[in-house]
Amino acid sequence: MLNRILPITLFILLLTLISEAQSLLKEYHISQINDFIKSSAPFKDGFVFSTPKKLYYFEITTKKLTEVKEIETRLVDRVITSLSASQSYVFVGTSRGVIILNDRFSVVREITQERGLKDQNITFLFSDAKYLYIGTRSWGFYNYDYLNNSLGDSPTTVVNGLVDNFIRDIKFSVFDKVVASSEGFSSFDYLSYLYTSYSSSEYPILSGAVMSVIPYGDTIFIGTSLGLLSFNRRTEQLRRLSYSSAVFSVNMIGKNIIMATYDGLIVFDTETGSYEFQQNELLRKPIASTISILKDKVFVGFDNRQGTFAILEYQKPFLKIQDIKYLSRTNVLVSLYGNKVNSISSLDVSLVSLNLGRVFNVKPQVKRLSEGMEIVFNTSELLDDIYVLNIDYYYEGNKETIKDTLIVRSKPPTISFSPIPLFYNQRSIEIVGRTVALDVDIQAFINGRKETLGISRTQNRILVQLNLLEGTNNIQLVQKDSFNNQSTNFLSVIVDTVAPNIISEDGNRIVEKNGRFTFRVVDTYHDRVVFSETVSNLVETQQSDGVIYSMFIPNRNTKKIRIVAYDKAGNSSSREFDVQFSELKGEIVLSSLPQQTRDPNIPLSFEMKGDFRRVLIYRQGIPIASIEKPPQSISTNIQLESGRNLIRIEGYLANGQVVNTSAVVEYIRTFQVAETTTSPQTTVDSGNFRDEIDKLKKENEELRKRVSELEEMIKSLSEGKVTTRVIIKDESIDNIPSIIRVQYNPAFDNFARVSKRLYGSESYSVYFYYLLRNTSISRLVSEKGYLIAPNKRLMDILIKTGDLSVFETLSSIIEWWIMKELGQSETLSSIASRMNAKFSNGRLVSQKGYIISYSYKGNYLPIFVSR
Repeated sequence: MLNRILPITLFILLLTLISEAQSLLKEYHISQINDFIKSSAPFKDGFVFSTPKKLYYFEITTKKLTEVKEIETRLVDRVITSLSASQSYVFVGTSRGVIILNDRFSVVREITQERGLKDQNITFLFSDAKYLYIGTRSWGFYNYDYLNNSLGDSPTTVVNGLVDNFIRDIKFSVFDKVVASSEGFSSFDYLSYLYTSYSSSEYPILSGAVMSVIPYGDTIFIGTSLGLLSFNRRTEQLRRLSYSSAVFSVNMIGKNIIMATYDGLIVFDTETGSYEFQQNELLRKPIASTISILKDKVFVGFDNRQGTFAILEYQKPFLKIQDIKYLSRTNVLVSLYGNKVNSISSLDVSLVSLNLGRVFNVKPQVKRLSEGMEIVFNTSELLDDIYVLNIDYYYEGNKETIKDTLIVRSKPPTISFSPIPLFYNQRSIEIVGRTVALDVDIQAFINGRKETLGISRTQNRILVQLNLLEGTNNIQLVQKDSFNNQSTNFLSVIVDTVAPNIISEDGNRIVEKNGRFTFRVVDTYHDRVVFSETVSNLVETQQSDGVIYSMFIPNRNTKKIRIVAYDKAGNSSSREFDVQFSELKGEIVLSSLPQQTRDPNIPLSFEMKGDFRRVLIYRQGIPIASIEKPPQSISTNIQLESGRNLIRIEGYLANGQVVNTSAVVEYIRTFQVAETTTSPQTTVDSGNFRDEIDKLKKENEELRKRVSELEEMIKSLSEGKVTTRVIIKDESIDNIPSIIRVQYNPAFDNFARVSKRLYGSESYSVYFYYLLRNTSISRLVSEKGYLIAPNKRLMDILIKTGDLSVFETLSSIIEWWIMKELGQSETLSSIASRMNAKFSNGRLVSQKGYIISYSYKGNYLPIFVSR
């Protein structure tokens, strides 16, 4: 029996030894920390790795494990979610922002909501020589320049082309940047500066959550919760590879992908499509959560209670493409990093056109280094295109292949600059551009004079800082790439740093002369003025050094007015003036009225001394008569109410000045009670009783009407009917965004008071300026006594758009309604054209694309704003 068992045992042992001898990864160190390992990163001469609440550093040569205690106090109310590291910093992603440690593991700064993060729940970190890419759960990823401690203004999100905002992984190639998010992946093309996205809705094979990605030549490998996938860049086809369990993290040595999976550590050969599973049971435990690589050492950590982590050595010679540089227009330098380089006998280089599929074999010049190689080859026979770079290297009769991408260009570089203002109010300006060239040198000439530039680069984004002169600056930007291709952009900027000067010939006052107030704004590039009080009939007279303004102030109780002047460069100045009106030139002489009367009808007569254009008669504060162009003498009868009656006469002079006079008449209503033998004759005031009886009758009628409505509603509900009612109160249309009529009395109203009355706050009054400055609203007020304005629902919608051009576009509709009210028949399309608004298919479109449609109802005008 023993003789039969022994050969079988020896055979199994021999298979194990052969398997271990052929294994790509050799065990260097395996240990356990009895906690869940979540993430890792190479740092200095070892690896940093983390559990939810602790950070560790493992030094390779000494095999020493150190817990980083300095971070403990920062983790009281958060957990560690991700790690990355550069030569000098360790970046720790947490559930509440990023913690940055220096190479001595001291905390130097944090990036949280206070620094600009819209989402502090960090899901992924990746760092290169200058930038840290911060992936979040709900807001895409941020670019952080850790050398200059500068966080990007806004994150990259679905708005920029990502599949979704839950970031899982980011990897770079020379050609593009690949971003893995929960529901797919996106490829950012450095040539077009655009993202191309591939989602589960377009590719059902991506139905599992995407966990990690790695670009490799013309293929992108994707690790998902349902297995490993590959994406062909040429055909844009996705296919599932044979491994179908969850892949959490991927990294690469040579042609082999090292995978942290649900089934432990697995190696995938990209050429043969075969898998290598580890012999050691500790490396086959669920769940291998994180993979990091430093030179020929591989770190793998496990997300289980044992907290196993292992350092493995890659056994075969390998090369890794470290950098690609363009030495000249036709020569490319590829830097290779590797292990056991001396055993590599030779290598071949070929290029495959990504778009055309053509193969070009090149003969490189090879230079061996202590830890790698440098190869230089010529691209003069290649067309401008994206190429897959294939490098075959040979050792001990074996052949391995590594891949990357490169770009060949012979066309001049083009830089598209973001729009800059023609007018600018600072001497220093930043111009943002995007380029398709990988390496561009920029020179600037201002009015023919060469300038020193401050240039900041983020991949294809270029930030050019220039110092300008006051006045007109003609800018010439010359771009030259590493191939000596050259192009030029021309820009013009007018610098105006001087604020407008507001001047009155009467010093600190503006004085009414011939019914008008006048002041002057001295500014070369003047734009507009804004007033703290309502003005009308504003007239501008252009001069060489500014503008003369003439206006009318309707409210003659105004004591002071503040004027704010703006120029086209954005400068502004403010000045407050005392307001001095001209003397009164009108009087209303009221004939004497009795203090008490028993007659409800009394005669009323008065004389109008002055140039009056309108007179109003009020009883108890309510207008009961209005007379346009009144005669000098007026006589009429007035009906009194029981009790004290306040009679007020209000006259409007031609210059808008208001003259008032008033009187009080008490009307006593009486009736007689029949005389009897037991009581004397008594006089009783019955007016109040009759008023109460009338009031009770009205209330009773209203109650009956309400009961009838409720009965109808109950009946409709019982029959399954649904009734929708829109309640309109005093033409305000509370629940519908609309333009409405608003009563406006120039004697005491202004925009601030109307704003308070309509919206509950005076702060909205500034928006009336943008809406009404180009309309005939002052004429409407003078002739009709009301203005046209948005109700609160519409004003809230307009302000939330954040687009002032919406106000200017809407003013076309307001002017159209005013014309209808004034009896003029100008069409909305002609008004829109006159006011520089876009009118299309019966709708108006603002500069930023907001669509404004309307439905005229007579007393109100519903407005619908969409995009």
